[in-house]
Amino acid sequence: MANKFNLQVITPTRIPYNGEAEVVVLPGIMGELAILRDHMPLIVSLSYGLMTIKSEGEDKVASILGGFAEVVDNQVTITTPDFHWPDEVDKSRAQQALDTAQRTVSEASDDLSVRRAQLAIRRANVRLEVSSYAHEKAKF
Repeated sequence: MANKFNLQVITPTRIPYNGEAEVVVLPGIMGELAILRDHMPLIVSLSYGLMTIKSEGEDKVASILGGFAEVVDNQVTITTPDFHWPDEVDKSRAQQALDTAQRTVSEASDDLSVRRAQLAIRRANVRLEVSSYAHEKAKF
């Protein structure tokens, strides 16, 4: 336990991870951020992207779509509105969402519709990217 810290991931509907980690790599709004034991206190905004949890010599990858991470006294708490393990992603649904959003961007006549479609493209791309890790994910 010498190099580990407590990690909890919280969404509005569940707690998909609550355990120890050696490293967690997060998609911060200013770029990737790695947290290790004894990290200074921190609150950071998260972007859309992949999160990697390194524990027991294994990497576990998940998608997150924004939120915040708080680091205090070797406790890392990630609060995110959307979190998926690779095997939780419906690839066909994500691909369909991507196709629809790309069509909307090319056909939209107002800025708000274009911006919403661009965010939908980002969400779908993150979900498709994490789904490629499905064969590597271990059950907790």
